[in-house]
Amino acid sequence: MTKLIFFWVILIQFIISFLITILAMIGYVTIHDEYLKKLVAVLILSQAAAVIALYKKTDFFDTSKEVNEEGWDLLATLWKFQKRYFPNGASGRWFLAINPISPDFTDFAIGYSRLRHLSMIDINSQNQISLSTTGYQYCEQNQKKLTKRKRLFYIE
Repeated sequence: MTKLIFFWVILIQFIISFLITILAMIGYVTIHDEYLKKLVAVLILSQAAAVIALYKKTDFFDTSKEVNEEGWDLLATLWKFQKRYFPNGASGRWFLAINPISPDFTDFAIGYSRLRHLSMIDINSQNQISLSTTGYQYCEQNQKKLTKRKRLFYIE
């Protein structure tokens, strides 16, 4: 609640200073030139600060639609064993489950979350994951990149 109040106070303060500055610049309000120059400078600085803050928080390239590093490791794992156990195509699926106490579980969960969001993996009733049709096709298209990955989540 405090953040919301602070936001509105700052926004209203900005709007009032903006209006006073514009009205002074066009001559509707009389402000001494020395103060008007300072007011214009403050207005420009506050706009620049707002733009920079928004720029830092905005994901212009929408990286949520890209596979993250952990997702690449998980895809590499699934693809390697998919090809090993089902070399003749997509007739079956190789399933993977990671124990939550595994040291890799956090990274696995990060990769899992992104791949699930991108619909590249499926999960069965035993909480095992496999490549979805979309994931299988994506792996086929990115085989070179996947085979270069050094880290796998499954240890034989």
